[in-house]
Amino acid sequence: MPFKRSLASYPGVPPTARSRPTLLHEGFALTPPTLTIVDRPASAASVTAPHTPGGGPRDRGSGEPKPYGRGSAEAAIAAAQDPQACRAELSKDIMAESTKGPAASRQKLWATLAVTAGWSDPFHLDPNMIFTVMGALKTGGYRSAQLYLDTAKNCHIALGQPWDCQLQQAYRSAVRSCKRGIGHPKQAAHLPLVQVAELLGDSALAPGGPTQPVSATILASWWLLREIEASRARRKHVTIEIATLKASWRLPSSKTDQAALGATRSHTCACSVHTKRLCPFHVLLEHLDRLPDGPEQLLFPAEDGLESTKKGWADTFEAIAKRLQLPTVHDNGARAYTGHSARVTGARFMAMRNIELWRIQLFGRWGSDVFLHYIQDAPVAQLDRLALESTAAMSVRKAQEELSTLQQRIKDCKATFMPPESQMLEDCEASVHLSVPDENLPGNYRLFYGFVSTTGALNVLVLATAVAQIALRPLE
Repeated sequence: MPFKRSLASYPGVPPTARSRPTLLHEGFALTPPTLTIVDRPASAASVTAPHTPGGGPRDRGSGEPKPYGRGSAEAAIAAAQDPQACRAELSKDIMAESTKGPAASRQKLWATLAVTAGWSDPFHLDPNMIFTVMGALKTGGYRSAQLYLDTAKNCHIALGQPWDCQLQQAYRSAVRSCKRGIGHPKQAAHLPLVQVAELLGDSALAPGGPTQPVSATILASWWLLREIEASRARRKHVTIEIATLKASWRLPSSKTDQAALGATRSHTCACSVHTKRLCPFHVLLEHLDRLPDGPEQLLFPAEDGLESTKKGWADTFEAIAKRLQLPTVHDNGARAYTGHSARVTGARFMAMRNIELWRIQLFGRWGSDVFLHYIQDAPVAQLDRLALESTAAMSVRKAQEELSTLQQRIKDCKATFMPPESQMLEDCEASVHLSVPDENLPGNYRLFYGFVSTTGALNVLVLATAVAQIALRPLE
C-alpha cells in the first residue's frame, strides 16, 4: 500500500498548513529520517528486537555491537506483517543517536522560518524560499546555515520532489553568500598536557563533568577520545597487562562506524620519558584504583554517578584552562574549549614530539585528513630545523663517500704489504709511527703506517697487528 505523509505532521509546521500527501521514492516507505524521533515516543516494536538468535536488542547509545548471530527468515517474515514497525526499526538507525537531536532542531527552525515568511509547505523548496530562509539565517548570525539548507533539501527529496538544476544553483549561491566573511570555523583549543599533569584534585570541576578531572583529561588526551566516547567508557573496555606494563582500551563505535566494529588502542608504560603523572599506563592504573569495581562501572562518571555530559566535559576543560591562566575564548569571540579539546590536546602533543602524522591519524581513527585541523600548526614548530637537517644529511652522505674511499685504500694496502716473517720480528728493537700523507686520501685524513726499525738498519713496512697499526685520524 503506498505510503503517504501530510505536512502537518512535520515539527514546526502549523496545523493550518496546506497538506500535500506525496508518494515517497525508492519503492518503500522511508520517512524523512529525523521525523520518527521528534515529539513522540518510539513504538514498542522499535525498541524490541524481533529475533533473539540474530543478536537481540542492544543499547544503540552505548556503541556496543550486537552479539554475532545468523539471520532468521521466519523472524523477518513475521516482522513484515507489521510494515509500520519495520519502517520504525529501519529509521531509528539511519542516523547516529548524537545526530538526531540537532537534525530535528534544524528541521523545526527551517519550517518555522518558511511558514513565517508565507510558505504553507516549507519542504517544497523553490529558489525564492531558499533565498528567503537562508537570508533570515544569515541575518540571525547562523554560521552553520548550510546545515539547515541540507536538512531541508533531504526532506524535499524524501517527499518525492525533484532536485533540479535551478534549485542546485540557488543552493550554491545561498551557501556562498552565507559563508562569505565568516572567518575560520570554531576550533577546539588544546591544553598543555605537561602542565595539566601537575594539577591536583579529584572533585569534578563542572556540573556534569567527570570526577578525577585531571586524570580524565590526561587519559582522554592520550587515547584521543571524543567527549561522548569518554562518557560511555566502562571498566570492561580496558585491559591491563601488568607483566608487560601495557594498557589496552577497546573503544566503542562512533557515528562514522556504522557497523560498530570499534577499535582497540594501546599504550605502554612511558615513565622512561615522562613523569609518572603523565605516563598513560600508570595514570590509568591509578585512575581505576579510585573507582568502584564492576565491569559496567563508568570510567569517567559525574558526581551523581551517571554519565558525564558533553557540556560537562567542555566546562571541565575550560576550568582547567582557567587554573592554568589560559584564554578561554578565541580572537573571534568563539569558545576555545569544547568536548573535542582532549582529542586536540593529544594529537598536538604527539605531533610536537615528532610522531609521524600517519601514525597519529591511525591511532586517532581519522578516516581522512580532517585530523590536520586538530594538530593545526604543531608540525610547523619543527620546521625551523629544516636547514640544519638538510646540512646534516649532506654531511652524512659526504662522510659515507669518504669512508668508502678509506676502506678501499686499506684493502689495497693489505694486498701490497705482507706481514713480516717471525725471524724479522725477533730482531725488532722498536717501532715508530710516521705520518705519511697520501694525495689519494681525502684532505682531512692521513694514513699512519707502523714503521719498524731492525738491527740491520732496514726499515720494513708491515701491517701485522702485533707490530704496527694502521690508524685513520683526522688532522687537528
